[in-house]
Amino acid sequence: MCGILVILFSCNKSGKKYVGYYDETAWQYEINEDNMSYKFQAHGHFCNCVSTGYYTSKGDTIYLKSNPSDSSKHMEFEFLNMNNWKLLKDGDSCIIQVEANYKMCTNTKVYF
Repeated sequence: MCGILVILFSCNKSGKKYVGYYDETAWQYEINEDNMSYKFQAHGHFCNCVSTGYYTSKGDTIYLKSNPSDSSKHMEFEFLNMNNWKLLKDGDSCIIQVEANYKMCTNTKVYF
């Protein structure tokens, strides 16, 4: 008697998280290099909001492209429409959100 055993599994790998704090609000970008996606979250005084999308990169610059459905949910927060926003890599552990000039790093302790 012969048989075939097939085992399938997947890993839900999260991306690298960059966190900062400004205006009594915690800001976080999660950059997933496996599928070129990102997730942005802000929690605090400024807003409690989430935006997701995809990105391309060239050199040290990451170019964001928002999911239209996420952007339309938060029209009062125009900044969540992140189409063509840029993140500049600052070493291995930080990024700078160019349009707002916010710096976020991987070693910042803010909990979401």
